[in-house]
Amino acid sequence: MRFDYFTKDSPHHMAPFFSAAMVKTYSTGIWLLGSALLLFWPKKAFYMYFQAGLEPFCTNGIYMAGIVILSYISLRCGRGELAQETDPITRKKNKYHEENRNFFSYGLISFITHTLFFICLLLPFFLIAGLLSGSPIRIFFQYLVILFLTALLFRLIGFSAYMCVRRWHNFSYILTRFIFVFFFFLSSKFISALNPLSMVHSLSKTSRMPDAFTITGSPGYLTIVAGLSVSLILLNAFIVSYKTNKWIRR
Repeated sequence: MRFDYFTKDSPHHMAPFFSAAMVKTYSTGIWLLGSALLLFWPKKAFYMYFQAGLEPFCTNGIYMAGIVILSYISLRCGRGELAQETDPITRKKNKYHEENRNFFSYGLISFITHTLFFICLLLPFFLIAGLLSGSPIRIFFQYLVILFLTALLFRLIGFSAYMCVRRWHNFSYILTRFIFVFFFFLSSKFISALNPLSMVHSLSKTSRMPDAFTITGSPGYLTIVAGLSVSLILLNAFIVSYKTNKWIRR
């Protein structure tokens, strides 16, 4: 079946939607974001912030926490870390459907739908945070676009690492974690247009953010992330096609 990752918990799927590992991951993500909501809950009434010309940090705090949590989970899913474990002796022989079926009709659709599904699970927290802070609906939708593209990018990064060096290779683990840390926590010092946390923080600001590119703010960030995602989609499609043809010739 083309969409059997919706219903089947099989060792041949990298991240079945409703496997035991994924359900536990959903619960952990919801618990973490719920804890963040309590942590960033406004300490004063909204009108007091309004009179002072300030905005509660609740929205930015939840938005930042959400994008970090979802991107990290997407990275792990893409790398196959949440797949059902198989016997160590046969692990190297196991082939996931994502790596031996057409990437555009199977793997990519799986990545997109899984990302949207997880966003829907976390959506109530984002809505509550926006209502508590009186955030404009425009910012809410801009954030959802940033969240989706960033999480999808890390799903593609994880899958690229898996396809190139396999998921149990230590180098793959170190490389993906370095990319994650650089992207979220170090890039602001070098390429601020590439930092999602800076972009989320700037959504409610009227001033333009300085960065190393001619395009600034969230449009610039979205352009860069979309470009990286398209490049990785084409790369993964090529690798999957190449390896599939190689296995067929055998």
